[in-house]
Amino acid sequence: MGAITWAIIGICYMIYSEFKGSDKMFNRRLLQATSGGEQQTYSVLEIHVDTPDGDHVRSARVELTYNGESNLANTDNKGIAVFYGVPTGTEISYTITAAGYNAATGKWIIDTDVEYETEYVVLSPQLPTKETVLWKGSTVNAFTITIPPGVKVLKITTENTYVNEFVDPILPRYIGVTGGKTYNMRWATVEEGSIPEPEYWEVQVYRYNSSYDFKQWVSSYAGDAVEGAITTNIQIIMSYSASINGVTPNVLDY
Repeated sequence: MGAITWAIIGICYMIYSEFKGSDKMFNRRLLQATSGGEQQTYSVLEIHVDTPDGDHVRSARVELTYNGESNLANTDNKGIAVFYGVPTGTEISYTITAAGYNAATGKWIIDTDVEYETEYVVLSPQLPTKETVLWKGSTVNAFTITIPPGVKVLKITTENTYVNEFVDPILPRYIGVTGGKTYNMRWATVEEGSIPEPEYWEVQVYRYNSSYDFKQWVSSYAGDAVEGAITTNIQIIMSYSASINGVTPNVLDY
């Protein structure tokens, strides 16, 4: 063979050697990608953010964290945020915030065979810092109250400080309730002894559905009604606030 032929053979050998080396590197990368078990799959994640009444929360900030990275999106006019390329079989932490609402946090894991996942999150409204009256009055008749969303504790007292401190247990009393629920009520009254001496006061508030389905929310009294008692015009006050929500209830009626 001539010199030119040997030169061509040498060049071909070098190209072949480089190709074999790169092929080995490719195989090693492939093994590294698949040696952990099943191949990683991904999904589309659609998140609906609503209020307890079913209204959409627009422009809510949705943050997803997985594999050490954060991903952000805002809800549209229908309260929906969509994320693409979300890994399945992986723990996903979420934090959802919106002006005027309490933040919602939690975790999801999308099943590995799911290509499109939909999740629903409810944001509860932030409660007022100022004490807000829900109901005020005095009646022996039936009436209803609807607890605002997010309210867990209702404060009950009377407008008369002397009565509040005279009766036992003293007022206010705190009732554990369910936000958004409507309660049937009856007998929200303050009674006084028919005669001034001996002194007698009694405060009663009942949740009342029927004669066999009722619950006493408040029953505070003191003194001796030797000749009975009469209903006064002193009014009962039911109220709520952010700080009231943190009080341990005296009575639970969820």
